[in-house]
Amino acid sequence: MNRIEDSLQQECIVLFKYQYPELWQKRLFFAVPNGQKREVKQNKKGEWYCPGGNRSKAMGEMPGVSDMILLVPNEQYAFLCIEFKKKELVRNKSGKLVYKYGVQTKEQKEFQASVEEVGGLYKLIYETDSFMELINTYLSTKKIK
Repeated sequence: MNRIEDSLQQECIVLFKYQYPELWQKRLFFAVPNGQKREVKQNKKGEWYCPGGNRSKAMGEMPGVSDMILLVPNEQYAFLCIEFKKKELVRNKSGKLVYKYGVQTKEQKEFQASVEEVGGLYKLIYETDSFMELINTYLSTKKIK
């Protein structure tokens, strides 16, 4: 995750905690600690390794798992997984301002397929407004596109 995605996730958590404090206090909406930058070291043989990454893998951390999970079912889904992606305003080759959207990794796409296969909803979020619209709609048990 990069700084833009970190900031987006932090803003969304603040909004969620304010609007749904009971779900936050019950720990039913939480972050999954995947994809952090790790310290890389070199051993005496000159080989590179990541001590924190080895420990995380041994403890069950898996690449591709969504950034946050809401363990509350609604009429349509068993749970909700959210992946935050950046949305940046950049200039294209002709100098025109356009939005550039972050894309899923192969592992994230595989995780999405697994979530959907077992009855969960998986959504990409690029901005706080779409996050709150998703959460409000999901928790009101309306049908979600």
